[in-house]
Amino acid sequence: MKNGQNELVGPIILIGTGGIGIAFVIASWIIFGFAWILWVTLAVSVLSVVCGLLAVRQAQAED
Repeated sequence: MKNGQNELVGPIILIGTGGIGIAFVIASWIIFGFAWILWVTLAVSVLSVVCGLLAVRQAQAED
């Protein structure tokens, strides 16, 4: 089980970073309005969360 917990550290960091990115984009839209660079940031953040969730699912499937 300890090995499985170590495998989840990376995905959890990905999900957290992606979540922070999404929150940053939403706050930026409220403050600055819509800008193309924010769409890029949002896409990268969502991709980070999705990759993290897939990695968690993969780690759980291996256990």
